[in-house]
Amino acid sequence: MPATKITERGIRRRVVHAVQTGSRASWVVAMADDFDSDQNAENYPYIGGVRPMEEWDRERSFDMPQKFELELRNVKYSTAMEIPVDLIEDDKSGQVDRIVDKIASKANSHWAKLGAALLEAGETAVIQEDGKTFFATDHEIGASGSQSNDYTYEIAGADTSAPTPAEMADLILENIEQQLGLKDNAGEFMNEDAKEFIVLGPHTLMSPIGQAIGSELLPNPSGTGVQTSPLTPFNDFRLRWAVTPRLSWTNKIVVARTDAISKPFITQEHTRSRRRVEVLSDGSYVMKNDAWLVGLKRRRAMGYGTWQHIAMTTITT
Repeated sequence: MPATKITERGIRRRVVHAVQTGSRASWVVAMADDFDSDQNAENYPYIGGVRPMEEWDRERSFDMPQKFELELRNVKYSTAMEIPVDLIEDDKSGQVDRIVDKIASKANSHWAKLGAALLEAGETAVIQEDGKTFFATDHEIGASGSQSNDYTYEIAGADTSAPTPAEMADLILENIEQQLGLKDNAGEFMNEDAKEFIVLGPHTLMSPIGQAIGSELLPNPSGTGVQTSPLTPFNDFRLRWAVTPRLSWTNKIVVARTDAISKPFITQEHTRSRRRVEVLSDGSYVMKNDAWLVGLKRRRAMGYGTWQHIAMTTITT
């Protein structure tokens, strides 16, 4: 049976389909609110906390909300590849389809690259809400008082890149405990009803993170015997975990709340750019190089969202 003829239209449709049916990294989905965009930049207003319920004895009390806006400007990104005409003409085993799928996969994996960059910059990038860095020990807005989403945990050993599973379990629990006390500008607790979290770290901490969350019995730090993990069973809390090689950390993790109304990050993508796939199958370039060009373009951005729903822990000695 002759091979199906490969056409410009067919390649475009396959790239669009592969992007739409592909998936972003699970931790990006869990940590980011996703929005459509139809212009160069989008504004995200934040009105702060709502006045708490109180006894209505005479007249209602009203507060003006604390307002600021986050502007997130789309950036143009692209990926492209050359496909030899001989391969297009002779392909009977789907090699062109594989190349096209790899091009499409870059559109989805790109979100993890953007997210990792934001996490690594979180200790130096200043956010508009309170003029502090995203991860900071001295956040303060309105009636919140001074509060932190940047913690430390001291381990017994000398190597901060090698915590024991038991130490990792304990530091995760401490991180969540402190997040439960974070307040909004009205002085109200923002995470008191939190039940779902995700732990994210570099791939070099995969073993202690995975054992801390997935094992009921953990080796004692002394090296003799085992102990029950403080994370299992964990009542009605749900803990997930992920690692990524995109983080250059060796002694840091973050824990993010995933069941809140707002999330720690924002992703947006221009809707019209989602179908922008360029295929050049004729012209002087093809004549000179005997190859087609396939390109994929996206206009998108990722930025900081609600810092009260994520916290970093740095391992120290």
